[in-house]
Amino acid sequence: MPIESGSWLGRRDMLNALIVADDPHIAESLRYYVELQESVRVVAIVDDIRGALETSRTRQIDLALVDIELAHLASGYHVASELTVQGICCVFVASTLPAFAMPELALGCIVKPLTAEAVRSALGAITASLGFTASIGVDAQPVPAQNPGFLRY
Repeated sequence: MPIESGSWLGRRDMLNALIVADDPHIAESLRYYVELQESVRVVAIVDDIRGALETSRTRQIDLALVDIELAHLASGYHVASELTVQGICCVFVASTLPAFAMPELALGCIVKPLTAEAVRSALGAITASLGFTASIGVDAQPVPAQNPGFLRY
């Protein structure tokens, strides 16, 4: 579906997610939890900045879940900075919370070990930030801004 400029979110029923994680178990867990939501689909999983940038050039990406620690000394911070410039809303994934909030790079951080509720909360925060009106989750209950597994900046 081609995207027109302007208020395009209201004309689509799904958001497109990109997962950036070099650990296949983390990537597949994120995919599983994201795809539990009715209004978000994973369009790609990549393991480095090159893959993230290529995917963002060739696919319509609305949001990205970005692991902070990537292989080969790569940084999820760098990935998020490049994606944010393109208007893609990012959420970090990390073993521990970053030392300080970075709202200019990401909306928040999902803390490992991953849980369905933490991912659901992150997606709820992203969809609210984007003004997307479709519900998150099959029960369509309000999504809390904070929970032990997700910190919103």
